[in-house]
Amino acid sequence: MRLSLILACVIFVVARASAAMDALASADLPVEIVRSTGSLTESQREEVGAFAASLLPGLSSESAVEVAEARRALVKPLRDPQVTAPVRIELATRLKSSLTSAASGSGEASAVNALVIAGDLATVESLGVIEAGMRSTGAPVRYEAAYASMRVFQTAGSPGASPIRADAVDGHVRTLESWLKTEKEPMVVAALVRALAAAAENSKPEFSSSRSRALVSLASSMESRADVSGNKDLSPAMLEALLLALLTERDQSASIRNPEVSKAAARLAGLSLSHTIRVLASGSRLSEVEGAAIQPRELYAQVAAAAETVIAATATQLDTGSGVSVRSYNLGDTLRKGTVRDDAQFAIDAKKHVDAGGTLGKAPFSLPAETFKTK
Repeated sequence: MRLSLILACVIFVVARASAAMDALASADLPVEIVRSTGSLTESQREEVGAFAASLLPGLSSESAVEVAEARRALVKPLRDPQVTAPVRIELATRLKSSLTSAASGSGEASAVNALVIAGDLATVESLGVIEAGMRSTGAPVRYEAAYASMRVFQTAGSPGASPIRADAVDGHVRTLESWLKTEKEPMVVAALVRALAAAAENSKPEFSSSRSRALVSLASSMESRADVSGNKDLSPAMLEALLLALLTERDQSASIRNPEVSKAAARLAGLSLSHTIRVLASGSRLSEVEGAAIQPRELYAQVAAAAETVIAATATQLDTGSGVSVRSYNLGDTLRKGTVRDDAQFAIDAKKHVDAGGTLGKAPFSLPAETFKTK
């Protein structure tokens, strides 16, 4: 009798789970709604609402499989190449409260799922969800919040009407700037750099202000970090983030030609070099790190090389016709050699850029002598 009861309970649970999975699998939005180019009709809005409502229980399920299925069903229409802004906005309006609650909750899996959806929605409502995730004590949740920010910026810059306003993007860029200054987890730092890089790559005219803001924010937040302004070796992950920041500044500032952007990029380049000088002066040999895909010395060499190219590029951008020319000392190659003598030569040559009277202290940069500390 007892065995029969147990079997009956198991069958009931399996049947219930199966029914729930079937319901999730069948949830879908008609393609004519997903690709609707005009304002949604009342009946279309109701259908979007019913679609969202049918999947909300799955998102809050205790079953990881059901949560994943609900998430997949929700993002499916958002990943249609022809999905339109009205559909994104309507879905975001219906989901905002539940997603924000999940992103700020104690369950990491639920928070991550909510942030994945928020990133794909890419609307103003997404930003509230992302900012809830930013405050999490869990690094995986903060990482997903940064990644979701990148997805929002990428969608804003993609062809077609943007589902998010330029002023909202600009505000979120400033939020990420503050966050990047203090974030301690290297993988999250790298994700934040990629997010700001995505904002900087948006070449739509209506986003020109936020594009410039993203480059200034990226440079100023990286240079303000305690680890970059210190004299201890950076981890490989942090070095990769710094390298990406420098390359983004170099590649994107050229098409903007904004003096504030160019000076911010040059400052970051100079501070990257002065950091490296201080690390070497502290006696570091940029030792190998077990398991690192690229070793610290090679990454420091790439950072130094990138910094020199940023200085040269921004000098051209800032030049007002005097034909300024910046000498390259091939700092990356020197650092890559790895001998005590070559490390000393690196410091000598790098100081020609950052010391008082060096490249960055003269026109067209004219940065204050105290900007770069080499001791």
